[in-house]
Amino acid sequence: GKENRPRRVIAVVKGPNPDGIPGGDIFAGDAVIQDEGKLRIQQLEQQISTAQVIEKGTKNRVDLGSTVVIEDMEEHVQETVTIVGSTESNPFEGLISNESPVGRALVGAKAGDIVEADAPTAVLKYKVIEIKDN
Repeated sequence: GKENRPRRVIAVVKGPNPDGIPGGDIFAGDAVIQDEGKLRIQQLEQQISTAQVIEKGTKNRVDLGSTVVIEDMEEHVQETVTIVGSTESNPFEGLISNESPVGRALVGAKAGDIVEADAPTAVLKYKVIEIKDN
């Protein structure tokens, strides 16, 4: 609704008005809001134009869209993650980008595989316990 819309900001820029004609001021602000809106539309159009439909149930390997139970081989803790595109990633919700070190290591793996991911400070090892929804 309207409560979520950005407020319209009007900046009045005094322009040359030698004749003293009313309306000689230049109103800026609407243009800025329109430019931001156009930029967001372009971003969304780009995402839509490059989107791919992921078919499930065709293989038993980790792929984009897979939900996977992995075990950290160092701490022996299991967690469930879903491999997503970079624009959807949110590690705090278990959504791991296929472009991240862990995502790249997991893509193509099958249950029972141990994968290594190069993190900035260490090499992380995970065992693929289960691929839930491929």
